Amino acid sequence: MSFGLKNAPAIFQRKIDNCFKDCEEFLVVYIDDILVFSSSEETHVQHLTRMLDICAKEGLVLSPNKMKIAQPEIEFLGATIVNRKIKLQQHIVKKIFDFDEQKLQTLKGLRSWLGVLNYARPYIKNLSTLLGPLYSKTSPNGDRKFKTSDWDIVKKIRRIVQALPDLELPPIDAYIIIETDDSMEGWGGICKWKKSKFDSRNTERVCAYASEKFPTVKATIDAKIYACMEALIAMKIHYRDKKEIILRTDSRDVKELVLEITKQPKLIKEQAVLLLKELQKQIKQIQEVVRDIKKQFVCASQLPLLQKNILKHLRILKSSAILLLVLSLQKTSESKISIDRIIRS
Repeated sequence: MSFGLKNAPAIFQRKIDNCFKDCEEFLVVYIDDILVFSSSEETHVQHLTRMLDICAKEGLVLSPNKMKIAQPEIEFLGATIVNRKIKLQQHIVKKIFDFDEQKLQTLKGLRSWLGVLNYARPYIKNLSTLLGPLYSKTSPNGDRKFKTSDWDIVKKIRRIVQALPDLELPPIDAYIIIETDDSMEGWGGICKWKKSKFDSRNTERVCAYASEKFPTVKATIDAKIYACMEALIAMKIHYRDKKEIILRTDSRDVKELVLEITKQPKLIKEQAVLLLKELQKQIKQIQEVVRDIKKQFVCASQLPLLQKNILKHLRILKSSAILLLVLSLQKTSESKISIDRIIRS
């Protein structure tokens, strides 16, 4: 396939994903880069054999010169992986730090620098929020001129990338925690792990960060829904083999949820439909409260109580929406339709 075609990478990625769809427990693939990981040399031989069998069956051609087999340390997509630790490759750190400041003030240069920073995204908490003012400069109507505050962001990023801590991959039997944070402009997520479910928070270790700006500004409820959705999708590789995980949000009503991870889409859909019905019931209650306000508006003494009831039902609505999304866990057409209906409501 010619990679000069506009959609060639996406089509090729879809082909590769379909080829290795049953190997997600030990294989990660990004376009033409394949990483096979195992807990022992014996299982590694089994995994490699299975991968090579699939390549032969699907007609995928591999380059012997580019292969690295049974390596304790490997470089993959800008990261160095060794002894269950991941660190950003030094040449990327250098490229971020030494980027020419004159080029940085051009649209092409700024986009290039922000593109390199994508490699550092898993290592920096809420990077999208931090880079928000710089991303706005790349829009058609963005202010191209760098202000003092913009240069402060650049300097801060340079300081951060020079002192990035290594991320520690969770052991096979670790308990996974996903934390989410959100604003109207974007979302952030942290993947943590601890040895067992009932260990204290002090023992939790970070294995990945994720963040992104929203294409358009979101309302508060929408932002919380999408923050949960995007964080769960971004961190999915860390909990694929788990029976349950913990999801923590910054919502006042949904502080912490224990999620059962199921691979049965039908069951997920049934749970989501039941919750959607409950949510629609809550919406009706809110509408009734609003009608009461209209009827009793002249009675000022009733307003505080009605206001309290509205806030209570809005919190229930927000919590139910988050739960609906959490139960869906996948970007299926059914779950997306349900989420869109909630937001429009």
